[in-house]
Amino acid sequence: MTTDYLLKSGSPSFELNHKDNNLTEELPILSDQQEQGYLTAAQKSASLRALAISLIIRSPAILCFSTALAIMLDLGNLTIQLTGCRKIMNKYATLYWLIAVLLYLGYSFITNDWERSWIIWPIAGILYGIIEKIISLCHNDIAAE
Repeated sequence: MTTDYLLKSGSPSFELNHKDNNLTEELPILSDQQEQGYLTAAQKSASLRALAISLIIRSPAILCFSTALAIMLDLGNLTIQLTGCRKIMNKYATLYWLIAVLLYLGYSFITNDWERSWIIWPIAGILYGIIEKIISLCHNDIAAE
């Protein structure tokens, strides 16, 4: 059956040539018992196929969840000791990066120079490292990691 036949209300857009068809081979006729056996086997395998496809689709999510769970359970055994420098930087890091965002957006919106305003981010990152190092030297801490 062609798409023309389906889309044009059952009227084919071509002529069928019965001479080209090899009608000598007949399709086998199945008994009712054979049909029921096929349908039963198809139903049994359909549920297994659905389960397999479901597991394939869900496997990345299950892997990510189990990895995250293992990390969370392992984090309970860790003890983190912050040096004086780290305590100060942790206290003011959020404020520092919020100011960096405000500078970036303010400069970009005021000048409409979005092509060059990205340079604020590497400068802010380098400046953050410099500030952290200066604070660690002032407090005689072990050099910041």
